[in-house]
Amino acid sequence: MTAQGASDTIYALASGTGRVAVSVLRISGDQAFRALECLQGRLQPHAQLLPRLLKNPSTHETLDRAMTVRFCAPKSYTGEDMAEIHFHGSRAVLEAVLAAWRANPQLKLRQAERGEFSRRALVAGKISLTQAEGLVDLISAETQAQRRQALTQSEGALARLYGGWEERVFLLLCRCEAHIDFADEDLPRSEREQDATLRSLVEEIEAHLALGEKAARVRTGLSVAITGAPNVGKSSLLNRIAASEVAIVAATPGTTRDVLRVRTEIASLPVDLLDTAGLRRAEDAVEAEGIRRARISAEQADLVVRVEEAGRSDGRCGERTRADMVLFNKGDLLDEASRCAFSLPAGAFLVSARTGEGIGDFLEALGKMLEDRVAVSSESSLAPTRERHGEALREAVAGLRRALVEGEDRDDSRGDLGLMAEALRGAHGALGRLVGRRNVEALLDRIFAEFCIGK
Repeated sequence: MTAQGASDTIYALASGTGRVAVSVLRISGDQAFRALECLQGRLQPHAQLLPRLLKNPSTHETLDRAMTVRFCAPKSYTGEDMAEIHFHGSRAVLEAVLAAWRANPQLKLRQAERGEFSRRALVAGKISLTQAEGLVDLISAETQAQRRQALTQSEGALARLYGGWEERVFLLLCRCEAHIDFADEDLPRSEREQDATLRSLVEEIEAHLALGEKAARVRTGLSVAITGAPNVGKSSLLNRIAASEVAIVAATPGTTRDVLRVRTEIASLPVDLLDTAGLRRAEDAVEAEGIRRARISAEQADLVVRVEEAGRSDGRCGERTRADMVLFNKGDLLDEASRCAFSLPAGAFLVSARTGEGIGDFLEALGKMLEDRVAVSSESSLAPTRERHGEALREAVAGLRRALVEGEDRDDSRGDLGLMAEALRGAHGALGRLVGRRNVEALLDRIFAEFCIGK
């Protein structure tokens, strides 16, 4: 995001573009109320959404019948004077409003950059950096698990947790600095209490980090590879789960030559389903490459579902791969006698990708396995979700551990206290960066570039 005047009055659509019933135009800055007054005349009280007739002040032409609201600083999202215009969602109305503003020499407005409203909210102390990241994730959430995790973060749960740790470290640092600066004074000291606080902080942050390794997958998603011999119904199974004909299904063995990736949602989690080439002795170079890629997919996937053909007794099950779940497909082709004679191994499922038989039970079991992989729970919603969170938290733990060592080895000399204070300053700075209070300008540019215009 390029640097522009932080005092500029900015505007942007906060709703979707194109043909929509209602669009929302946001304005923030010192001239926000003047821009609203120029269109509607008399302003309404703070935070009251009221119907207003929008007119061009130069031509007195009616532009639209809209709903408008204003928020007086500091009681607004950005902490500045803000206004919103809810108008009939056509490009023509928007252009007419902007033209009316451009024709007014007293108004100096510019279009907002990506994330500029939220960046101003951060600068004004309305939100923390982790809340801003949560807003990005909430806007882009595709699944219910992503929504829950992002909402928890956007409402400030992470900021409160990290801020609490930062405050505790700050108090330890203050005590340490006091003993350095007033070494000749008879200050009260409690090394046991201080060491206990340090150990508690380390344990809490490390437990939080352990949660994050799994919870971060809620954002990025998991992968499930479907493997098996040719013609056992892997592509049919993919189509059934995706509820779409995304894969070619044919009676000819070896139809799937490459790994087909389909994004879907299972148990509220984002999942990449991987349809792979049938595992057998390859008949040509292209099939051999497909089989090689199938093996790699099976090795790298979070879960592997191996598909076999129900009732097949000729031993031609194809090359075996690791399998977290086993499906016996084509159950609809078994006659009554074959179905009675069929012995289903423990943990396996008898299904029919063609009719849907058994698919519901299989997906329920698969969902539970995926939830175990990411530790989905109310607790895991309060977990570090980005790499920068992990980096800063690990740095904080390292500083706290150094401080603990200096505290245990302390012989009441000023030198040891100085080393302890330096370690605590490092931990405090790392936690401060997490919530946006320490040297984060370059980081802000990267984070707010992920936002849409108008947020």
